[in-house]
Formats: sequence, structure tokens, C-alpha cells
Amino acid sequence: MSASTLRIIGLSKEFRTLRRYVVALRDINLTIREGEFFVVLGPSGCGKSTLLNILAGLEKPTEGEIWFGETLVADAKQKRSLTPKERNVAMVFQSYALYPHLNVFENIAFPLRIAKRPKEEIKKGVLEVARLLAIENLLSAKPKELSGGQRQRVAIARAIIRHPSVFLLDEPLSNLDAQLRVRLREELKNLQRSLGVTTVYVTHDQAEAMTLGDRIAIINQGILQQVGDPMGVYRHPTNTFVARFMGTPPMNLLKAKVLEQSGKVYVKIETMTLKLDETTSRSLSALKSSDVIVGIRPEDIKLAEQASSARMFAASVRFVERLGADFILYVSIGNNKVLIKLHEDPGIKEGDKITFSIDTAKVHIFDLNGRNIRK
Repeated sequence: MSASTLRIIGLSKEFRTLRRYVVALRDINLTIREGEFFVVLGPSGCGKSTLLNILAGLEKPTEGEIWFGETLVADAKQKRSLTPKERNVAMVFQSYALYPHLNVFENIAFPLRIAKRPKEEIKKGVLEVARLLAIENLLSAKPKELSGGQRQRVAIARAIIRHPSVFLLDEPLSNLDAQLRVRLREELKNLQRSLGVTTVYVTHDQAEAMTLGDRIAIINQGILQQVGDPMGVYRHPTNTFVARFMGTPPMNLLKAKVLEQSGKVYVKIETMTLKLDETTSRSLSALKSSDVIVGIRPEDIKLAEQASSARMFAASVRFVERLGADFILYVSIGNNKVLIKLHEDPGIKEGDKITFSIDTAKVHIFDLNGRNIRK
């Protein structure tokens, strides 16, 4: 199966409603590598599905270009837009979009029948992809007789039977239960690796993005926020939106004041004063404002019995959330609510007083515009 490098250059998309223009995408620039599993992540309504539809040829860009390898498939200035067939893309939707009156065999075979391929080639192709997706025993069944996971496998089989150069998936697992989603994520990643096809996967689920993506792009309100490998984005978010969107539970964001005493730089959050490392201190010295936002991942806060000789702080526990092996403490620090993530039962209940320390090497500092100064 062939694969293509995708280049998205200055891509924008506007829609006209009865009252106004809606900017769905604004000046998107991306390169998706050949054979890569690339995930586009963002909240509902951020423009990620619009981007996928433009890649597929279902929508035309208002501005910008799209290249599949050396082929210009869309150019707003030239009013050029190749059809999905001309682009050789295959798309899987959230709703499966199977033909209810056709059995599994005919649903999978449909793209080849439309292309008027020989009967023997169609039969061979259907059996191959059915075995690949472990649905060869379902070929005579109708879609209404299948489970959600089986329907999704049929939809994927129908997409890959054409040997596309680009594979597009629009939240294909969101209608499935949690356990099935986890299992199909693994199967989907293994399938993509075996096929070697360039894949663009859209989701609002950051766990899916972290699990599946070789790299991820985060979009908010039509604007590209950050691109990188999943752990790189998690550890070095470029702004407060990415910092909160990546991570469960999300990063604590606390308003703070920058202080300088005896040549050393600190940030003060309510009653807590954190000493910062030299690199962060130099970055802070370039800021005109003494007001900043401090970002602390819940897992970078340790209880007193887990901590070393680092400086301790006190707080009261408002709520304890039990998530199997993990425990989330909701604590009050002055007027701030702070989440602490623990990997074992702390034996703590609501109303208890705790002491904790913060790993300042992992603290993030954002300016008031939300930009990370130590990314």
C-alpha cells in the first residue's frame, strides 16, 4: 500500500451563516510524514473535522494549499480541488456509514464494485481485509446484526480495501464503550503499522491521542496551538490551553507574583513561596509584569511521607476521588483549588490536613497571555 507525505500550507476555512462569517480554520501549516500516524486533537467545534473534510476533498479551502506528495490536490487561489477518488483517500466516520441493506461482504466490496474491478479480485480483496480485521465469519451478516465494534471493523475494512495513499479517521471509536475503545485502539495502531499508510486521526480524547499518535497537533478555535510527539507536548506545553487539555486530571493553574530576594527569584502563590531554578529565573527577568500563572501537574505534588527534604506546604482536603489504582485529592490552598494525583491509597479523608512538597523542576510558568516562558 502506497503512502504520501501531506503538506498543509496557509490553510484557512470560512463558512457563511445567515448573520456572519465563521472562521473554522485559520492559517494552518502542517507537514504529516509519509507512513505516520498523525492525530489532530481538540475540543468539539475547534475545526478538526473541517480539516479532515478538506484533506478528503469533501470541503474546499478558503485560503491555502494542500499537497499529497508532489501532487497539488487543493489550491484556493487557483480554485483547484481534486475529488476524493482523485486523491486516493479513504475515510472512516464516527457513524460507521454502512449500507443497511447490504451484508458485510457487499459493504466491504462496495468501493471495488463502483470501480468495476473483476469479481475474483473483489472476492480476494474482501477475504484478505476481513481476515486482517478478524471479521471473516461475519461476511453474510447485515449491519443491524453486528455490535458497535464489529460495525467499526467493517467500516475500516471498506476503507482500506481500496489501498488508499491516505487514511482519514473522524472520531471512529467515540460511540464505543470504554473497554472496547481501549482494545480497538491497539488493533488500529497495529493495523496502521502493518499497512504503512499515512493516517490522520481526529479525536477530542487526549488518551487516544497519547496512545495512537506518532505526533499530535492540538487545535483550538481554528488555530493550531502546538505540534509534537505526545510526551513532548505533555511535558512542554506551549500555552495554558495545551497544558490544561493534555493530562488527566488537568494541570493546576494558579495565579502568582514574582518576587526577588537576595538575587534569587521566587513565585508566591497565596501562602506558598516557590524558589525557581536559574533558567526559569532568567526567563522571568525578561517579563515586564510581576504577575504570572504557575502550572503544576497533579502528579508532581508529593505528600510529606513521600517527599524528600524539600520545603513543605500545608492544605486541607476537600474531596477524595478514587479511580482504581489512582487517587485524586482536591485540596484548598487559600482561595485556590489544587488537585494532587497519587498512585496508592493515602488513607486520607475529607477534612484532613496534609503537608506536601512540589517538584519545582517540573513547574511551568506562563505569562498573563498564557504563553509558557520555559517551554
